Amino acid sequence: MPLTNHGKIALAHAMFFKGKSFLAAGILLDRDNGHKDVVLYLICQGLEILQKSLLMLRDCNKYGEEKLKKIGHDLMKGSDELINLYQFRPLKTSVREELKAVNAYYSDEKRKDPLRYFGIHDIFGGHSLTINLVVRRSLALIRLGERFFIKARFA
Repeated sequence: MPLTNHGKIALAHAMFFKGKSFLAAGILLDRDNGHKDVVLYLICQGLEILQKSLLMLRDCNKYGEEKLKKIGHDLMKGSDELINLYQFRPLKTSVREELKAVNAYYSDEKRKDPLRYFGIHDIFGGHSLTINLVVRRSLALIRLGERFFIKARFA
C-alpha cells in the first residue's frame, strides 16, 4: 500500500530525527576525542539523512525512494538539490570546498568504505580533514528544518 502525502511527511520527519541523532552522536564523540573516522562517518551520515528528509518534506512526490537513491551518499548532490529546491543562497566557497573534501572521503565507493573498515589509515588515527564548517552548516540546517517541520505540521 503506497504512503499518503501525510505518511510521506511523517516518514521525512522520522528521517530528520534520525539524521539529527547521527549528527549529535558525531559531535559528542568528537568532543570526547573519539576516533576521527567514526566521528566523520556519523556526521556525514547525519548530514545525508538530514538533506534527504528536507527534500522529501518539500516535495514528497518528486523525492521518493528512487530519486533519493540516485542522490546516494553524495553530499554534494544532496546539497545542490536542497539549494535548488529551497532557493537557498549558494554555499560560500570555503564551505563548499570543505564539503567537497569530506564528500570525496565519504561517498567514494572505490575506497572500499574507509570510514567503516580497517586500513592502514587506522594505525595513524584516521583522516585529517577539517569538518568545522560542515558541522556548523549541518546545525543550521537542523534549525531551519525544525521550522519547516513545524510549519508542515500545522499547514
